[in-house]
Amino acid sequence: MAKIKPPKGLGGGKIPSPAPPPHPHLTLSFKYFNHREPFVFPGEAKPGYPLALLERLRDLCTMRPSELRASKSKALRSHPIDWADTTEPDGFDHLNPLFQEQIVPWQFSITANEYGRIHGFWIDDVFYVVWIDPDHRLCP
Repeated sequence: MAKIKPPKGLGGGKIPSPAPPPHPHLTLSFKYFNHREPFVFPGEAKPGYPLALLERLRDLCTMRPSELRASKSKALRSHPIDWADTTEPDGFDHLNPLFQEQIVPWQFSITANEYGRIHGFWIDDVFYVVWIDPDHRLCP
C-alpha cells in the first residue's frame, strides 16, 4: 500500500500557528460605560440619532486605532479631553482614582456637529466607551 504524503507547507501534518493580523482594526468596549445624567440617550432622541450612532461605531471598527488617534478629520474630531475645559472637571470620577491616573481621556464625534460625541479612553488598541453625549453637554 502506498504512503499518503501530507500537502506541502504543513510540516509533516503539524498545523501552523496563526499569524496575528498585520493591522488590527479598532475594538470598542463598553466595560466602563456609565449612563448617568447628563450623558445618556435623551428620552426624545433626535430623529435618526440611534442609526447615526450605530453607523459611526460600525465605521470606526473598520479603522486602525492609530488612524483614529491621528485623525485630523473635522467630521470625526478625534482628540484627547482636557477636563479643565469641560463641565466635568473631575473627569471619569466613577472610576478608581489610580486607574484614572493611568488613562488619557479621549473623544470623537458621532457626526460633524448634529449628534454629539462619544467619550472614553484607550488601553492599547481598545477604545473603552464611557459616556455617550448626544447634546454636547461635556463641551458645550
